[in-house]
Amino acid sequence: MEMGELTEIQQTFIDVPAMDKAFIGGRQTGQTTALCFDALINASQGDDVALTASRHSIRMRIMDKAADILRDSSVVQGSVKRVGSDEIDIPDGGRIQSLDSNYITTGRSDPDEYDHLAIDELDFFEPNRLDAILEAFRSEGATIAAVGTPRYPSPNISRLIEGDLEGGWYTVFDDPIGAEFVEDERVRALEETMSAEQIVSELRGMVVKDPSEQADFTRGDAD
Repeated sequence: MEMGELTEIQQTFIDVPAMDKAFIGGRQTGQTTALCFDALINASQGDDVALTASRHSIRMRIMDKAADILRDSSVVQGSVKRVGSDEIDIPDGGRIQSLDSNYITTGRSDPDEYDHLAIDELDFFEPNRLDAILEAFRSEGATIAAVGTPRYPSPNISRLIEGDLEGGWYTVFDDPIGAEFVEDERVRALEETMSAEQIVSELRGMVVKDPSEQADFTRGDAD
């Protein structure tokens, strides 16, 4: 995948020079792809990048995607050294290191080794753990990029949107369904297994705090 194939929202997320930035959207809106490109660009410019998620499986998926992007694109020229499944070294640049979030919060990983932190699936973190991770890297001057799809109820993205998640976040949003929500085939397919609140959160990428809010969203009346 080349940079030219990214959506406008993905490109905005990558390009913005904010210290703290986030990309929030529904399923399959390219958040992880954008996070990988952002991490690779930072590493190609000499930064050491820490990548974390709440689960080992998520971190491995992101590392695999980053490796695939490198093989298929010109974002980084030359050969790439993959060290095990936890590290990608960029020739004449920095590296991307997959870090267990438990190691960060217990001091077994040292945040001052890294210039940039990439976080996937914000809402899968327990709030206190996420706060501790952000503080550990922010105190060392690292830039932070985070992506995620809201869960219902939302433990962290709701705080981000309301300004209660510490930091000066620049946030981009992608609602892939919009006003056509009620007609979308994906909604009909999920109605038997998911609540309306979950569908709104996961398909439209919107935070629903009060169950009464979902009626407006499902009718497509609210953006």
